[in-house]
Amino acid sequence: MRGAEARAVREKGSRGGAEARREGEDSRRGAESAGERGETLRTFSFPAAHPPTPSLLREGEVRFAGYAAVFDRADRGGDVVRAGAFADSLRERGVVPLLWQHRPGAVIGAIETLAEDKRGLRVVARVTHGAAAGLVARGALTGLSFGYRVRAARGTAPRELLALELAEVSLVARPMQALARVIAVEGAKRRGGVSGAR
Repeated sequence: MRGAEARAVREKGSRGGAEARREGEDSRRGAESAGERGETLRTFSFPAAHPPTPSLLREGEVRFAGYAAVFDRADRGGDVVRAGAFADSLRERGVVPLLWQHRPGAVIGAIETLAEDKRGLRVVARVTHGAAAGLVARGALTGLSFGYRVRAARGTAPRELLALELAEVSLVARPMQALARVIAVEGAKRRGGVSGAR
């Protein structure tokens, strides 16, 4: 998506749907690969309320923890998500789907928990789609992203996103926010339970 179409998407405040089709550079959030930045990922534990549950995972499934958004850091589109931006939406929300590359209908698993913490929007989810689960388990897919509508924002360059209606979370190949990513993984071909994504 280029020119007027890209501006229309940006003005509407929605993100998503573009990684596979190269549409909407402004519609992606998540993580570039660690290799592109030469950055080592750190392992962290699943939240206490959601400990590793390998016995509950079916063959070929994985479970991951990570961040779909990171607060106070500008993305490649010039937007900054502020702490508290998801608070109202998280209180109001029903089921938030886990999608592949923001594609409507391409549900690849289920989100177990979504919550804001000091770093950003933390996600724990189960990937049930075999191909996607394999990529996550091997550390070949670490990008996370989210689709939303803007409820409140201010400024430009950067635009501060103050209140957002969360529509979905996606696993993506090359998202906008380099620090939002899968960090811990369990299941599939990993050995020894929870691992850091690499």
